[in-house]
Amino acid sequence: MQVQQLKYYFFFALLAIYTSSFANNLNFQNLNYVAPNVIELTVSWENSWNLTDTEAPGNHDAVWLFGKYKNAIGNWTPIKFSSFNQDHLLLGDQITIETVSDEMGLIVKSNLNGPGDISNQILSLKISNLEDLSPYDIRIFGLEMLYVTEGSYFLGDGQSKKTFYTGTNFDSFLLESENGIACNLEEGLNCKNDSVNNSGFVPQTFPKGYDSFYCMKYEISQKQYLDFLNTLKREQQEKRLLLEDFSIATAPAFLQANRNFVELAQKCSNENQPAVFACDANSNDIYNEQDDGLWTACNFLNGSDVLAYLDWAGLRPMTELEFEKTCRGPLAANKLEFAWGTDKSTDCIELDDEGMPSESILNSTEDSSGLCNYNYSSINGPLRTGFAAANAHDRYASGASFYGAMEMSGNVWELCVSVDDFGILYEGNHGDGQLSQEGFANEPSWPLNNQGTIWRGGGWNSGDFQDYRDASISDRYYFRTGTNVRRNTTGGRGVR
Repeated sequence: MQVQQLKYYFFFALLAIYTSSFANNLNFQNLNYVAPNVIELTVSWENSWNLTDTEAPGNHDAVWLFGKYKNAIGNWTPIKFSSFNQDHLLLGDQITIETVSDEMGLIVKSNLNGPGDISNQILSLKISNLEDLSPYDIRIFGLEMLYVTEGSYFLGDGQSKKTFYTGTNFDSFLLESENGIACNLEEGLNCKNDSVNNSGFVPQTFPKGYDSFYCMKYEISQKQYLDFLNTLKREQQEKRLLLEDFSIATAPAFLQANRNFVELAQKCSNENQPAVFACDANSNDIYNEQDDGLWTACNFLNGSDVLAYLDWAGLRPMTELEFEKTCRGPLAANKLEFAWGTDKSTDCIELDDEGMPSESILNSTEDSSGLCNYNYSSINGPLRTGFAAANAHDRYASGASFYGAMEMSGNVWELCVSVDDFGILYEGNHGDGQLSQEGFANEPSWPLNNQGTIWRGGGWNSGDFQDYRDASISDRYYFRTGTNVRRNTTGGRGVR
């Protein structure tokens, strides 16, 4: 079979294969098509793991691979990957592929025995919604994920602001199934200083975290948000940033403050023409260089921004119950604990390799204190996603959750679906890769107009108080307050 080379489209040295997070050097290369509707590419990433049930936390990491093609009228449209395993081929023994029924992408997961690097694994993937790929521009994206195992866990720590609890002594609530939960009763699920919701019930259809799911390892980076913006129509772009005048060269997309580096990369006066966005942290007017902050967590996102991104990526928002499960795992809750399982934190103070893919912190942790960009950080903005992971050997030095998710405490606040009266209508359906004409997520049962969502986990500009702390995994300070404001501390991640 003759192998044809796919066209590569450049903009400021960007290729048609888009990796997601440099934290573990996820890399797609050598994109070809080997049949009219079959693509081939090579995938690598570092610091992968696949642990057996006897090795805590008994999970594995993976990559969510998805793609877009530009259709005949110039709109970026989701590529669908066949849901039949036999339609996809692998050359190499380090990974396996897990198909999904909606065909929005593929889970590429580690087949290692323990930790290690995934190196140059060749994937041959069948596309189900195009008979011939050759006329189209194609972009392939990847997000690093981790697997959250099925099982019981504890909700609430009994002390954090508006924490979940049960009983008269503010005990943690043991969640043992995906069944509906009675609320606002002595032996039910309660919310400190408030009611869980007016209905007194969390329905069975609301995702509770007992069932297994995949979670993004890292918060949405500025590079990932660029990829998103650069595949939207102009009208959609206008809703997903703060920029009002697209005719001004090098205008900031949000606010040029607090380490947000996203800019309009070139003038765009035509209202029907999509703009192009890029990063320029070093302010030298050369975009997307190594030190331009591409891998910094994206701040200034409101709830609608995060929901739109997740719909586009074929993921879904996590619920606040799933947030606590991802952080705590099956372990007992500790009072005011952070994502790494203790109530001690070490604040980030001094940057190293600022703006680079290797950006990290020079100060180190002691004992059971976790490294965290938090407590009114002197850095004055979010850090690179996974900034503490590279050379860390335990949860404290890396600031990692039980299952290996990074920055669940601190860096930027994370959007979750709340258990209030609007949030409990959420049924956990995944995004279909497309937004409404106006640029909003359009998924049935998802929260709308920033109702039914909550910020969790704290950010770089939040801290500790007398009876609670923002970055505690059980803190619910923003319950019922809405998420419509773009703040310099807000962002998010998704699950599948």
